[in-house]
Amino acid sequence: MTADIYRTRQTFSQLMDEYGPAVYRLALSYTGKAELAEDVYQQTFLLLLEKKPVFSSSVQLKVWLLRSARKIASSELRRENNRRTVPLDSTVQPAVFDSSTCELYDFLSVLDLKYREPVLLFYIEDMSVSEIARALGISVSAVKTRLFRARAKLQEIYKEELL
Repeated sequence: MTADIYRTRQTFSQLMDEYGPAVYRLALSYTGKAELAEDVYQQTFLLLLEKKPVFSSSVQLKVWLLRSARKIASSELRRENNRRTVPLDSTVQPAVFDSSTCELYDFLSVLDLKYREPVLLFYIEDMSVSEIARALGISVSAVKTRLFRARAKLQEIYKEELL
């Protein structure tokens, strides 16, 4: 993939359509707030337009987008935690999800963030273990360990739900 992906609005729109849901889901998982996830989503694609990096494959682009989204989400969470304000409009409606999405996020929300990210990327985004390692900046064995521990925790939670 060369710099020509930035030349036309249609091409960039296609990139947003293809990779946007993955970026949004990661941001939502990381922040836990739909409004903040939307901000992260927009900032990630603005950064792509601003930096105009060149990639040799679509996998590299996806990894770059997810790493950028993760860094931006972390920064936004720090910024939000440092604010000491109360919103004036308390009538904001929460984002609407179907029941299966809510159930999935309920299960994932029980996991620590370091376990939640690999699970989301592996099972929802269909990324390989090596792609996840590059996106999160950790080793392949760390990704495998985190997936193993997350599965064990989820299995434990699921058994408790049945009892």
